[in-house]
Amino acid sequence: MSEEELRGWADAFQVPTPGELDGTEPIDEPPQGFTSWASWRAHRWPPSLP
Repeated sequence: MSEEELRGWADAFQVPTPGELDGTEPIDEPPQGFTSWASWRAHRWPPSLP
């Protein structure tokens, strides 16, 4: 990982709002085909252990 790559990622990072951090800010619906963000997360990043 180069310093240039780190700078690019740091520039793209969006600092979370207080509402995002404490869960009081509403969030969008999960992507089409998923009933919840938890189901999307499990599909996107399956657990490494059963």
